[in-house]
Amino acid sequence: GSTMGPELSFGAYLGGFNIELNAMLPMGTSDNVYWNKGSQQAVTTYKPSFAIGGRLGYGIMAGKSLRITPQAGVRFMKTAETMESGSGEIASGANCSSLVVAVKVQYMLSKSFGISVLPEYAAHIVKSEGFKAVSESSSKMNGWGNGIGVKAALNIEF
Repeated sequence: GSTMGPELSFGAYLGGFNIELNAMLPMGTSDNVYWNKGSQQAVTTYKPSFAIGGRLGYGIMAGKSLRITPQAGVRFMKTAETMESGSGEIASGANCSSLVVAVKVQYMLSKSFGISVLPEYAAHIVKSEGFKAVSESSSKMNGWGNGIGVKAALNIEF
């Protein structure tokens, strides 16, 4: 359900507490959405243009090199509209915000490099009117920003 794409995250552990900010370039395209605007019919597709968010958590050391960090946060996703036929903008800028709950499992390979896996669940908390309208016509888009996802990462620590 949730979108996929490359993500860049910056974070810090301060006294065991973790804060992370991230930006994603999501991939995917909605189904064709058919709009009737007066006597004119328009066909559009939507794709996520960007997603930004942040998470807070607390890191629990489970050995010398393993850290488990339960996290909670929010993500905002904006979409872009492509008109296949017709004219004008109908639901351009449709967006949603999601609550994200995750558990980051990080293993340090050395003092500065590690790998991590982050299973997460995202649930919509706010959807724009345009996002609601398009979601009714495209089951793919309804899942954007909503559902289960897993991230794998290479971590560099300073």
